[in-house]
Amino acid sequence: MVNFSPLFVLLVLILAPFSIHAGQKDLPQQLVKFELVAQKIADAINKDTQNNKKTTTQRIVSAIVRRTKTDKEAMVFFAPFHAISGIPIARSTANLYFTKFEESFIRHKPSTLKFMRSDNKRIKNNQNYKKSKYLITSELELRNRDLTITFRTSKDGMSISTDIVRIFDLSPKDLKVNTTFAMPDVISQAAQKFVDYGKAPSEQGTRMKRLYWDYLSDGRHGNSTPFGRALMKQLAVDIQEKFANPLTRKQLITKRLPQRTKTLKNGDFFLSGSAELFGDKINIFLELSDQKDQVVSSWAGVIDRRTTGKLTYEGRSNAQALRELKALDKTRGVELKLTIPTAGKSNTLSIGEKWNLGVFVNKPAWIYCYYFFANKQDPEKNKTIMIFPNPATWSEYKTPEIPPQKIISIPRSTHSKSTQKTSVSFTASPPIGTELVKCFASQRDITMELPEELQGKEIEANSLPILPDQMGSMLSDIFRDVDPMISESSLLITVIKAHLR
Repeated sequence: MVNFSPLFVLLVLILAPFSIHAGQKDLPQQLVKFELVAQKIADAINKDTQNNKKTTTQRIVSAIVRRTKTDKEAMVFFAPFHAISGIPIARSTANLYFTKFEESFIRHKPSTLKFMRSDNKRIKNNQNYKKSKYLITSELELRNRDLTITFRTSKDGMSISTDIVRIFDLSPKDLKVNTTFAMPDVISQAAQKFVDYGKAPSEQGTRMKRLYWDYLSDGRHGNSTPFGRALMKQLAVDIQEKFANPLTRKQLITKRLPQRTKTLKNGDFFLSGSAELFGDKINIFLELSDQKDQVVSSWAGVIDRRTTGKLTYEGRSNAQALRELKALDKTRGVELKLTIPTAGKSNTLSIGEKWNLGVFVNKPAWIYCYYFFANKQDPEKNKTIMIFPNPATWSEYKTPEIPPQKIISIPRSTHSKSTQKTSVSFTASPPIGTELVKCFASQRDITMELPEELQGKEIEANSLPILPDQMGSMLSDIFRDVDPMISESSLLITVIKAHLR
């Protein structure tokens, strides 16, 4: 007979992946494993915060002065479905596991850390995610009836902890993947869910007074599709119809709102979401948030693509070629972020709509930006123009360098001899389809090392340089040859004839 010390048993528990035999153990025994994983991750984050404390006497004094503010601002953001391409088990089962993890982590985390969770797959536009210091995601892998859940914890893109839970022999109920529905049924079910929430009584009467919404964004690429635009428009109509009071004839006010920068009032709610295509299935995730940008209700489901009629999920132009260019994005020497505020989360513009590109860098950087137009006839020949720097940039600012830690609007405002500046913008133009804006950021001025076509010094002051054919698809290679530490970031944009109202 071999005796094991309590310390040895404890070490095995901590160091080995947690295995759960679902068919042999009851639910409480399964969920305790998530308690242990949550405690491990909380300890790893706490250790990281302790290691980052400054050690010299002068720095310790400075830290004591600032500690309260810094610790209060530190946030852990839990996005369990962010890294998952389709849920291989019943969503209710996955949600049960993640909720147990969430509850356990909150109990074990340092009191100075805030905690937020979002079940949305797309989190880049989430304000809480942008403010967070730590990110926890998960990956689900199913083989036969055995499930492996990998929790990954990171800070600033660097891994802090990787922890695994293995669940063997799942029951048929747990393996039941979400039932697919026809598109009209999904719209009806989702509408009823949000109507039930909105009709709940409040001090001012009905909880919901106005509903703002935006198009569904593609879960992988961020732009909108004909399917995503039509679904959200019909969903807003359904909610409005279900909300109508036949006696008082009062109707819910609904309106598309691409910019969440609008100040919402009490009784205002914002509906957004994402969609992701998997074969004949389209996974839908919807979020309803209040005036404080807090998610108050959500809905998820799966649509049978065959029930969407003539609505296309993907564009028929050069969308795939542009997605491949976007896949080359990588942060190296400079953190580079792009936004188009007027295009909303779905990055959708209508012909004739004015827009500006917002560029953020975390340190002084030289920026070079290009716009790829839709090309239905020949996807391999993208018409590409250089939008920054351009002749006006050289005339007004003399350099493509931009300051850090604030959003710079491109085109940049032009100076005049008076104290005022003249604001300028781009205008979306035909053809309709998928387009792309891509920017590069360097920590030094590399302008004169680039080919002349990429310097933005066209002779005609009012024109934007058009790149030679094929050069657009070679931009990443050209810039990396000049600066191996170049950062690049892209936005896929959908251009449509007119917005749905």
